[in-house]
Amino acid sequence: YDTSWKEINRIELSKLIAEGDMVLCADISEDGNTLALSTFDGLYSHDIASETTTRIVDCAAGVQADGLELVGMERISFTDNSHIAFLGGGWALPVAQGVQSETLYGTLATDGSGLTFKKPSGYSIGEELFVRGGKLFLPENFTKADGKLLTVDLNSGKETIYPLSYGGEGKDGVYVSDKGGAFATAALGGSELVVRVYDNNGNLMKTETLGNFDEFQLARTPVILLLEDSRTCIVLTGTRQDDINTGVTTFNY
Repeated sequence: YDTSWKEINRIELSKLIAEGDMVLCADISEDGNTLALSTFDGLYSHDIASETTTRIVDCAAGVQADGLELVGMERISFTDNSHIAFLGGGWALPVAQGVQSETLYGTLATDGSGLTFKKPSGYSIGEELFVRGGKLFLPENFTKADGKLLTVDLNSGKETIYPLSYGGEGKDGVYVSDKGGAFATAALGGSELVVRVYDNNGNLMKTETLGNFDEFQLARTPVILLLEDSRTCIVLTGTRQDDINTGVTTFNY
């Protein structure tokens, strides 16, 4: 769409990939020139102007590096116009019988070059991937959350794990600001929602307790938006539920 919401292009994703494969996630570069598609079998790059598609990662053929094997990509995000970050399933080699796959993270260029991936030590990655301000933000698996957040510098590859305020923090949601200078967590309990806002060095800046919600509004994790220029936090509760009125709360941090 253009800025007035007039449709200017429509792409049928299923026609860009191999027959029998399925699209799991898609993202478009900031300049609007390249579409990336992750599937059960790998990763595709689609040039929108020329309408050409290239499979740049074929997980079905076996992708191995540094004692790990990548078996699929579930979540992708452009880090700039020519590079992609991803979350994928994989395991250490040799594969032991009965071992379940774990979540790996990695990056590569849109032409398939420079593919790297790894599993961080002592940290279980969840299903969310945020790219902001030159960093990857990788929240913990909510079933194993013990109050940490992993970030990765995209230039140096340096991993930093920030301790949060209490064990288990992060299981009800981690949210990153529009420019990557702050992040927030949600904690649901009874009729209350506690939002904690941290700077990008992991320092706690604000704790805001929001109350008087009914059980339906907090039946799902909220949507939280952090706007850095105005230092405003917007909290939406009761979203994605047709029969529940969405609640909107704002505060400054």
